[in-house]
Amino acid sequence: MPIGLDVAPEQGALGYEIPAGVSETSSTWNPAIPGRILALGGHLHKYGVALILEDVTAGKVLWRTEPTIDESGEVVEMPQSTFLARRLEIRPDHEYRLTAIYDNPTGAPISGAMGKIGGILLPDPGYTVPASDPLDPSYRHDLESALDSGAHSHHHHP
Repeated sequence: MPIGLDVAPEQGALGYEIPAGVSETSSTWNPAIPGRILALGGHLHKYGVALILEDVTAGKVLWRTEPTIDESGEVVEMPQSTFLARRLEIRPDHEYRLTAIYDNPTGAPISGAMGKIGGILLPDPGYTVPASDPLDPSYRHDLESALDSGAHSHHHHP
């Protein structure tokens, strides 16, 4: 099944503002079901430095990726990772954190930053994905963000 996480989910398709200099933006979550992440890729905007996925409960970094950037700071490629030999497991009783790091050299705040990951999750045997609740505030926000993203054009990176 697909999995997607955002460091600033409340900002949706518009992204968030980063200050001048180095900054970090994070969000935490607990998965609904246990499973293995089989593959991950990321999305950062200009001046993005890294995306980090951590198991906060265990106190360890599970995955870190850094973009290839050009001389102007534009992201030209985001590495993708597969976890077929190395098991990347997630569990509902653990808290996880996704962090985006930016280094803004302009001396002024910039809007439109993003830090997202997407991938493939294999649920543990016997677990099924919980049904969506269209009245849940998180569901409504995700739906509105998805619909809103079609109305705003911005750079997409592989």
